[in-house]
Amino acid sequence: MPPTDPSGPKLDQQSDQPELSPEGRPPRRFSWFWLGAFVGTVLGSVGLAAAIWGWLYVQRDLSPLVSKILTNYLERPVELGEVEQVGLGSLRVGPSTVGASALDPTTLDAENVIVKFDLLKTILTFELGLDLIVVEADGYLAQDPERGWLNYVFPEQEERDQESRFKIRLDEVYLQSSELTLVPLPVLGEEPESILLENVAGQLALDEMTVVEKNVFAVRFEVAGDPIKGGNIGLKGEVLPVAAPPESTEESDLAFATNLIVQADAAPLSDVLSFTLSTLELQTNDIGINSGDVSGLLDLDFRPEEDVKYSGALSVDEGELTADILPLPVKEIAGQTQFKDNLWTVDQIAADYGSIDAIAKGIIDFNEGYYDLSAETEDVTVAEFVETIDLELPVPASGVFDAVARVDGPLDKPIFTGL
Repeated sequence: MPPTDPSGPKLDQQSDQPELSPEGRPPRRFSWFWLGAFVGTVLGSVGLAAAIWGWLYVQRDLSPLVSKILTNYLERPVELGEVEQVGLGSLRVGPSTVGASALDPTTLDAENVIVKFDLLKTILTFELGLDLIVVEADGYLAQDPERGWLNYVFPEQEERDQESRFKIRLDEVYLQSSELTLVPLPVLGEEPESILLENVAGQLALDEMTVVEKNVFAVRFEVAGDPIKGGNIGLKGEVLPVAAPPESTEESDLAFATNLIVQADAAPLSDVLSFTLSTLELQTNDIGINSGDVSGLLDLDFRPEEDVKYSGALSVDEGELTADILPLPVKEIAGQTQFKDNLWTVDQIAADYGSIDAIAKGIIDFNEGYYDLSAETEDVTVAEFVETIDLELPVPASGVFDAVARVDGPLDKPIFTGL
């Protein structure tokens, strides 16, 4: 081993020794590490406890609570099924039902309901906003004589905030892979005929608003489905709370304005006509629809103490109808009509009546309530005419002529003349 150079650098032995207190012990120093660890543990424990509490609340209490809230919302029994799956932002329950009320037979039976929410926001704010996804439901909706298709008024917000430690808000409801039975109001004394829609998908949203110093809800909805006879029918609209007009006979100072759009794509003429006429309170059994498809759009506006306003355009294909005033059915109906300012303009509709081909034109005035239609035909042979009206001529006849038939009179009792 080489000798150590005594002139080399020497270690400062005192620098490696801890400072001693007068008593000979190292001084205590405050440890920020241990403080951070302690605070982090406390916060983590609180957060974990809150998360566990929220998780248990969702798993154990949310389903019955939502059932109770919806029961009060809809004023009818609502039962959500057993919890099948729980996520951080959703809850899926099994078979669920919305029962009929004493005044309204509307029902809904669903295979599954998915409840969506923001768990963290709920824990921090104690406000629980819910979105419901209703899957594989079987719904039954009957038109009410007084309130129409939406036979429900959401109560004021103040009536609904006392049901839970949370402020619960129902935001949107979605409908998926469902069936819906619509039951329009029939002619007085007649049995109603249902409209069955398959593959129904839809959405309903609630928007809080203030009207006449009351917190109420506007309802927006959209639903579409396939009639069992073919085609597609879509309904879209909104119901807005408004101040009741001075001439209103209702006890409440609130009224409702409704906008409704009916869309059809090769849909059964009988279904569209039944739904539309009952919505307009123009049901009639003087005309029967045997077949036919209809496409187009009809926009309806309902306002308190006012007549319904509507506009739009429809086209008919391969239609067939019967009327009490006609001995034979009208077949092969095809053409277009337009609606504007409650006036129905028949642009040009072709049809066969017996052996006679005719083209109809004219108007139907829903404001005044009357028909003003004409049906013209050209080059009608005597043989065709005789066969169509079942006429026996006293002598043989032949020839060709033109003819005009008219439909006049009130909407519920049309008068047929001509030929």
